[in-house]
Amino acid sequence: MRHFLIATTALLLASATLAAEPEKFTIPHDEAALGSRLKTSRFTLNVPPDKNYADLTEAQKNLVKANYENLGPDDEPPYPVGGVLTLYKTISDVGIYWKAVGEIELIATVSPEGNVTAVSAFKTPDIRMTEYAAKILAVQKFKPAMCKGVPCVMDFPLKLNLRTKRG
Repeated sequence: MRHFLIATTALLLASATLAAEPEKFTIPHDEAALGSRLKTSRFTLNVPPDKNYADLTEAQKNLVKANYENLGPDDEPPYPVGGVLTLYKTISDVGIYWKAVGEIELIATVSPEGNVTAVSAFKTPDIRMTEYAAKILAVQKFKPAMCKGVPCVMDFPLKLNLRTKRG
């Protein structure tokens, strides 16, 4: 009986550990790499890429909020309308076409109306890739940030690790 109790406790602890890890959402390439039938992953996210911020679970919203400092309980970060899928795929498609490999980090300043007013680049694999990604980000419509329940100006970080289809 004692062994059963220990095994049951270990199983419950393992289940709790697995439940605590966030679900992963993988976006595959549209086509398999040449010579393969397996689609490789473009990127993996902790939140569903095709959902608006309001449609995320509280746990997923907290994962998004973790990218920000000093957000209060009534504060919300800006978030792309329709989710990040189209934004990330568009930038990734051009990265594949131009064979840009590496990290790209941009910050978009989002107005209280949900419009991007400025884009700053911090890391780039290729200058023309960064210019293109900045233009795509600049026309993206956002759910504005909320500061104490009121729309406000806040930055949105975009970080992608660009890789080819085989990567």
